[in-house]
Amino acid sequence: MISFRISADKTQHHTGERPTVQFIIVNQGPLPLYVSRDLGTCSKWTGHTELSILTSDNKQLPRRGCELNIAISAGADLGKIITTSDSWILLKPHDIYGTEESIDLPNRKGTFELVAELWPPGLSKEEIHSLAAEHIRVLQSRHAANHLTLMVR
Repeated sequence: MISFRISADKTQHHTGERPTVQFIIVNQGPLPLYVSRDLGTCSKWTGHTELSILTSDNKQLPRRGCELNIAISAGADLGKIITTSDSWILLKPHDIYGTEESIDLPNRKGTFELVAELWPPGLSKEEIHSLAAEHIRVLQSRHAANHLTLMVR
């Protein structure tokens, strides 16, 4: 079981400013868990954060996409990749880990709500079962964060 939350360097910004958003994950379960070191919004096989910006009337604003296409070679030792790679971190019970990223807000005044969801790695059920047999746990489901309100003045 994990918790996932977002926060910002400040809640009020001037038009054109880029707020820094922090993505924080806490392992609240009894077992260790591997997560991607990069919790940011760039989509990748190791997992990412899906971030939406909503207007005060609850309309989702378009965002520029970002995707990293890094594939695992067929026959690669997935357990070794996860446990030895710099791309992953082991969260023991009660460990906290976070990253931050600057984002673009609309270039107009208003109140906006950030909605974030942590996505698990893009692994098959067979790969997840194989990792579990090696006592390697990874996220298996999406986790929603708190909503965060930001103002542009």
